[in-house]
Amino acid sequence: MTLLEIVRTLNTLDDESTIYADEPWTETSEALLVTNASANDRIDYCRPDGKSYFIEISVAKEVIEDFANSQPEASIEEVCSRLIYYAIYDA
Repeated sequence: MTLLEIVRTLNTLDDESTIYADEPWTETSEALLVTNASANDRIDYCRPDGKSYFIEISVAKEVIEDFANSQPEASIEEVCSRLIYYAIYDA
């Protein structure tokens, strides 16, 4: 699954889930969802050869909602780019 595919389904996902993705983060980065990740899960997914923490679903939904309010005509690619920007610079 790619980061863009996860963003497309964001509103249907459990707020307690977390996104992990291959860096550098792009729309086509391989990504996965982890539900109720414990501290040990986070360590496992943050190995240099593994995916790195990207963002919690609850936070991603807030970021996307704010962006959609200011850019109601934004494409899903623009939404994904905004979320990547947030994860890199604002999280």
